[in-house]
Amino acid sequence: MKTFVTSDLHFFHKNIIQYAKRPFNSVEEMNSTIVNNWNSTISDEDHVYLLGDVSFGNSHQTNLILEELNGKIHLILGNHDLKKKQFFRNHGRITSVEDYAEIEVGGVFVILFHYPIQEWNGSHYGSVHLHGHRHSKTPCEYSNNLRRADVGVDAWNFYPVEIEKVLETAIKNAQ
Repeated sequence: MKTFVTSDLHFFHKNIIQYAKRPFNSVEEMNSTIVNNWNSTISDEDHVYLLGDVSFGNSHQTNLILEELNGKIHLILGNHDLKKKQFFRNHGRITSVEDYAEIEVGGVFVILFHYPIQEWNGSHYGSVHLHGHRHSKTPCEYSNNLRRADVGVDAWNFYPVEIEKVLETAIKNAQ
């Protein structure tokens, strides 16, 4: 079992292709690429912290695409998930739904939140903040030399990423 993080999938969101300059010609191509990348990386035993902005599709579309994804999904709600909060809480593919989470990985205290924040619990004591929302092209594009990284698909070639790799990236960036 491994632990992965990702964010800002934006399934069925046509405008995100242009807004975030995603390299897709259609929503179908984007959805298919993200699902294929996810499933080629994630096993059914793996845990995935999805830091928000799952889908712009209706409940039926979102249900179908969630059913395709491997792993145990822990959703941290993003700004585009709030209207579907109850849907996600009741969905069998979603293991947990939170606004914010704190976990420990290999002795590192990790803050998971959709939005990048300037200070977080333990930020002055070595903790790391992982977020989405920015649609950064690199994980530390907007990190300002803090122990913070964007886990959104735009920064990781549309793949979920092992949490240890992201933590290593964020820690190196802050040195």
